[in-house]
Amino acid sequence: MAVRIAVMGATSNVGREILQVLSESGIPHMDVSALAADRSVGGEASYGEDDTVPVGDIGRFDFRGVDIVYCALPEEEATIHVPRAAEAGAVVIDTGPRFRMEPNVPLVAAGVNPKALSRYAKRNIVATPSTITLMVAEALSPLHDAFSLTRTLVTTYQSVSSEGRPAMDELFNQTRGIYVNEPPASNQTEFVKQIAFNVLPTVGEFEKKGGATSEEAGLARESVKLFGADMRLHANCAVVPVFVGHSAFINIECEEGFNEDQLKAVWRKSEGVSVVDHREPRGVVTPAETPGEDAVFISRVRLDTTVENGASFWLTGDNLRRSAVNAVRVGEILAAEHLGK
Repeated sequence: MAVRIAVMGATSNVGREILQVLSESGIPHMDVSALAADRSVGGEASYGEDDTVPVGDIGRFDFRGVDIVYCALPEEEATIHVPRAAEAGAVVIDTGPRFRMEPNVPLVAAGVNPKALSRYAKRNIVATPSTITLMVAEALSPLHDAFSLTRTLVTTYQSVSSEGRPAMDELFNQTRGIYVNEPPASNQTEFVKQIAFNVLPTVGEFEKKGGATSEEAGLARESVKLFGADMRLHANCAVVPVFVGHSAFINIECEEGFNEDQLKAVWRKSEGVSVVDHREPRGVVTPAETPGEDAVFISRVRLDTTVENGASFWLTGDNLRRSAVNAVRVGEILAAEHLGK
């Protein structure tokens, strides 16, 4: 069945990646509408290497007859436009935070819990995890299946691109300004503290109880929704002066025993995970090497001898690409298994 597709927020960081991944995907589609709500309306958005599509006004767009809508809008705009598209009969795949924790909206990572997609019809909305949750879940899922995770500790090092183009511009302008003796505060609107040559140990607002930030609490809560109530995950999240590419050190404890080779063997059988782990300085993957790559990369695999059945590893990947690839993969499953039946 050929489907009609629309992309809301098509000129955002993730929206542009969705259009790129769509152009490479196996979804049979009749047309793709690129939509935005800013000054880019009336312009063009890239679609693949050589094609472009016109950017339409999301506020005036008629969603009737559209089968799948990808949403890469900010939360406030998603609150308005996602229900409007869903009520018109489209299935909306939202990459933002607005609907992730709503109980009647499935939260789907295509490589982790695709069966949850069967519940999309309750509201015609499918949520996808935050990119860092998605990347962590893709690494943990095969381990959980093989060795039964009992506890996970995640420490993230997140790039500024997840905060949008203005955040990337701020990192660039602050970095350049420091070299010409400009105070960082003269180029500071997106982050509460200097981001160039610095690390910010807060991502999001603080929760009312416990001292966690919204990103840390979200990573834990989303993981429970993906894996089930027995998933015990503690997160520490920081922003680092990297344009694109999220990373994390992850420590796990499991019910079943394993060795390093067994861990790597499980990952190597998993789609979307690549192990690059050589114990010499150039034998690891860094975020600078990941832009444009579909996989999440794992390095620094080692046993944790302070606990029983424990290990730690390094994870990194192109956060924008991973979010887009997951969203499009969810759309592929929808088109193949649910729509048109």
